[in-house]
Amino acid sequence: MGNSDEKEKKADDGTTPVAEYKGQGFRLVDGDKSKPIVEKNEAEIKKRAIAYMKDTYKTDVKVNNVVPARDAAVVMVEAEEPIEFHTSVIVGLDMQKKELDSLPNVWSEDGLVESAITSGLYVKAYKDEFEQLDTFTKKSRNKKTSYRIYERYI
Repeated sequence: MGNSDEKEKKADDGTTPVAEYKGQGFRLVDGDKSKPIVEKNEAEIKKRAIAYMKDTYKTDVKVNNVVPARDAAVVMVEAEEPIEFHTSVIVGLDMQKKELDSLPNVWSEDGLVESAITSGLYVKAYKDEFEQLDTFTKKSRNKKTSYRIYERYI
């Protein structure tokens, strides 16, 4: 078995180390049923997600991924300026007609976007502290021993 075959087997088994995981095998419930609609309408789905974030949160985002799901497409978005955060937006699908739902059937899970924005604000407000935490975790990630993170690192 080749190295890439072994990595795919680990991904299928759910045993891939976090550092090696690149999203392979990521699926949502009934995504296989909505996949053709999502693939056909991907550009419009992305436009709707971007417009939703702009209209609702006055935030410019870029789309990182579109994942088919039950009766919807889940759009993973990223904001870069002035606050960096990642979140998702849901674009509804009409499974009977095999097309996108009529406008404006776009939403997000309650509190999900707000929580992501709050996290981005914390990172911006405590930039130096997060850089120290990043440095600490990068130094310790290759060690095999367990670490107890003390308050001074947080």
